[in-house]
Amino acid sequence: MQNQASAKPSVRQISERLRLYKRKRWNGSEVSQWCLQTALCISCISNYNFDVGVAWLTSKERRGAPVHSDSTNDSLKLLLEDAFLQQPDEHLNLWNDPATSTLPATVIKTAMAYVQGNCLADWVRHRNVSNGTVVRTERLIEQYNGMISSGSASSEVLNAVRPYPHPTARKWAQRWRGKHGGFVGSLNVRDPIDVDEIRQKVSFACALGRWKMGYVLG
Repeated sequence: MQNQASAKPSVRQISERLRLYKRKRWNGSEVSQWCLQTALCISCISNYNFDVGVAWLTSKERRGAPVHSDSTNDSLKLLLEDAFLQQPDEHLNLWNDPATSTLPATVIKTAMAYVQGNCLADWVRHRNVSNGTVVRTERLIEQYNGMISSGSASSEVLNAVRPYPHPTARKWAQRWRGKHGGFVGSLNVRDPIDVDEIRQKVSFACALGRWKMGYVLG
């Protein structure tokens, strides 16, 4: 009886943890409420592209609890689509506006930061493949700051990056590469550098799946 009495607090503690765990999950799934809201917000900002929300969910560099290792992209996309259909229209219309959104501030900031970073990744890859040119850190930051200032909602939530060569500028660029599949390529030192070689490096990185997508930055 004494052992049973001493075990009761531990049992109650475990039960409480389990209850809180279930409460923080979306409809019994393995995705937390915060992560699901963030992924949905990302999808809405990206013109209702749920693949972008799935890309954030499966990223190892993101905030929040990781998704279950057995989760597939298709199952996560289906989960996002179902959750989206369950949301009232009046809530969805306000989600992207920081002033009126019913979402937590951390959800909005995380979602907007990822979408802007993802748009920047598309821009860099286009420069790599179409022009065969690398994107230096200073140019990368200039483009990002320009994107931030051009959007009224994002400029209210996100801060501009300090210009290169400020010490925090290079750190920011390193974090961006880690989150969005960028990497620093290497070329033989010569003048001029063959444009086709740069294009081949980008295409080769994409084919290998070294990251989710391949980008070359100088």
